[in-house]
Amino acid sequence: MSRLIDTHCHLTYNPLNKMVKEIVEQKDLLMVSVGTNLDDSRKNIALAKKNTHVFASVGIHPSEIKPFTHIVGVQTVLEELVIKEKDNIVAVGEIGLDEKIENISSEDQEKYLDKFIDIAVANNIPIIIHARGKNAINKIIENIEKRKAQKEKLSGVFHCFTGNFKQAQKIINLGFYIGLTNIICNCKDFDKIISEIDINKILCETDAPFIPNKKTGRNYSLPSDVKFVYKKIAEIKNVKIEETKLIINQNSVNLFNFDR
Repeated sequence: MSRLIDTHCHLTYNPLNKMVKEIVEQKDLLMVSVGTNLDDSRKNIALAKKNTHVFASVGIHPSEIKPFTHIVGVQTVLEELVIKEKDNIVAVGEIGLDEKIENISSEDQEKYLDKFIDIAVANNIPIIIHARGKNAINKIIENIEKRKAQKEKLSGVFHCFTGNFKQAQKIINLGFYIGLTNIICNCKDFDKIISEIDINKILCETDAPFIPNKKTGRNYSLPSDVKFVYKKIAEIKNVKIEETKLIINQNSVNLFNFDR
């Protein structure tokens, strides 16, 4: 039976941080534990070094850029971390834009995002994108389109995708992946989009401990809950679950270059 890969979770967040030992003992489950600030990123690297089933990404979530006053300074610190730990990380992220954040202007968010993408490009590492809001998704697509037009080598995933089909198709045409969570299990709003997009450009994730599957009765999610996402995609695509796992797992390997 094929293993499961949760391409986006937060093992350092409560309550997962109290359950890490049990979580990482699940040998049929690989996880990317995603950084949201510098300290969190360092913690994820430490987890990845200790556990062969955990991979780390380093990044600064748009809600976490507020404490920094010098964009060049934070870019330097993050880039130094990426260079130092390049063998222990699989991506830069999560980084992006969020329209729900009111105390950080969209202009400032865009400036930081641009610098963070520069780091990924310079180090040939994929990015994990946080894009909340229709305009946020479009702005990031435009950023990537400009970079691709300049022949920049850039890959990544739009994590927890909640956009429309047109946006999804643009993302796929840029060579990026669509990350799907248990949101697709909790409502049918995305069934049509999933049925129409290429399964070879889909990744499965939980964003644990966020976005619990309603079936579990928990108010938090676990990385193992990614099984529900695989199952839902298999149902919508009318593909056997084992075949779905094989395809989507290969997508994950193609993007993140897992070597364990």
